[in-house]
This record gives sequence, C-alpha cells and structure tokens, in this order.
Amino acid sequence: MCSFEFVKEDPEHLKRSEHICLDVDGTWRIPGCFATVLEKGKTVSEVSSFRQSFLRKTFHKAEPLPLDPPELYSYSGTVSSPRWKDLDPDNFTVVCHILADMSRIPAERLINPSGKAYYQMTFEVILLFGLIEMTAHIAWMDKGVENRSPATIVYDDEPSDRASILIKDFQRFSIAW
Repeated sequence: MCSFEFVKEDPEHLKRSEHICLDVDGTWRIPGCFATVLEKGKTVSEVSSFRQSFLRKTFHKAEPLPLDPPELYSYSGTVSSPRWKDLDPDNFTVVCHILADMSRIPAERLINPSGKAYYQMTFEVILLFGLIEMTAHIAWMDKGVENRSPATIVYDDEPSDRASILIKDFQRFSIAW
C-alpha cells in the first residue's frame, strides 16, 4: 500500500493520524493512499504507457526484499483526484494484481537518523495499454542503466468482465501498494 509522509499541518493527514507508523527510514507515514496512473477521461492509444515509482524499505536484507504484489484499482466515483480510499470506498474496485520477479533489483543500504541500517529498493511499475490487453513491466536503475523485467497481470474477474473494464469503460486507475 502506498503511504504519504505524515504532515501534521495537513487536515487530511490529521484525520488519519491514528494510522501513522514509523517507517524504517525514521519518517512517520500514513498508509492507505493511492497513486493515480490514468486519469478519468484520458485518451489512451495502443502505444500508451504509464510509469509509477515505488520504494520498498526494510531493516532486513533478503533476496528479494519481501513484497506484496501491487493491486490495480478502478475508481468509478465523482471525486476528481482521490488520494484516499476511505473517502469513497464503494467506488474502488480491484481490477488485477501485478506480480514480478524482484530478485534482480538492487537493495541499497542506508542509515536512518537513529543510526540503524536499512535497505531500500527503488523501482517503477510500467503499464502498457495495447489494443486488446494491458501488459506490465517493472523497471529499475542499476549502475546508471535502466533494467526491465516482465510482470504478470493476474485479474480478479472473468475475461469478459476484464474486457469491459479495460476497453469500454476506462475510469481512473490507481495502484495501491
């Protein structure tokens, strides 16, 4: 699930302050936000692609770092830029999960303000909207070179339903991590 750094002056953050947690990098964060990758009403061609950056942080280095698969949601409500699912929960629908082999993404060793080491992976999820179906990749930088790996899209519905979501009725898509 995506998270925002907690800003005590932000009224939206204060409403969710009971959910804040201390991240391994020493920042207070609020989970439950969404990163919009395709705005409602945006025209998509068969060569359109969308990228969204993500970080994965943990205290324990593992190969690969533990990672829940991102979910792609469709939003069908009237909120122009939904940042929080709790504002309009009935209008978010899981379309699919994106699975990828993350083992080649380097984990950078960093030190938080308390002096404790943690590991961070930085990568992007790339969605490619084709004529018939959406495909996905993950991308990351290693020694100044972009690397890519294919990802598998696992749909949560029947193929006939999927076609209507992807082709006929593009709403707003968000990736939740």
